[in-house]
Amino acid sequence: MMRSRVRSSEIGSERDVGPKLVEPFEDSGSGLSISVSETPECAGDDLATERLTKQPILLNKATIREEQKMPHFHVDYSANLEGRLNIAGLLTVLRDAAMETGVFQLPGIRVRATACDHWVIADGNPDHAFLDISIRLRAGRTEDAKKQAAAHIFAAAEAFCAEVLTTSSFLLSLEMRDIDPDLSPKVSSVRNYLPGDSK
Repeated sequence: MMRSRVRSSEIGSERDVGPKLVEPFEDSGSGLSISVSETPECAGDDLATERLTKQPILLNKATIREEQKMPHFHVDYSANLEGRLNIAGLLTVLRDAAMETGVFQLPGIRVRATACDHWVIADGNPDHAFLDISIRLRAGRTEDAKKQAAAHIFAAAEAFCAEVLTTSSFLLSLEMRDIDPDLSPKVSSVRNYLPGDSK
């Protein structure tokens, strides 16, 4: 029996914020107020069920806008690259290149990679390799900003993969696309765990 494996690595993963029901935020003047309903510890506790407590959380408006536009970098690659390319190093290069564009802020950047153990390229030669970079963004950036950012990030990836490109059969690609904000709810506590200068 053949089994498929998926191996992943990630930079900038979020912490679990626990079982909370998040309701839509409202503008409160100086910031944004979000109501968070705590779920009862015991489903059979009628009193707890009837008295769900709501605790307001104040977040800066700029933080909300920034987090809503957070970029997701997902790298799919053929597993035969692992002996030829430093995948973890590439993730860091992508993160740094994203910050260099000035379009993305550190707290919202998430980069991860998944190795594919089964793939077919061209004539099926198992030495062929690929690496595809998918960048998903919350809507709101201009087309020019996205084009320049995509070009800068791809150039950084191409430079990092230069030796593989010149010494073996290798396909490198990148796609950037917008996420519909109405269909992609988000909540994050990453900012709370960053050094002061990075918040």
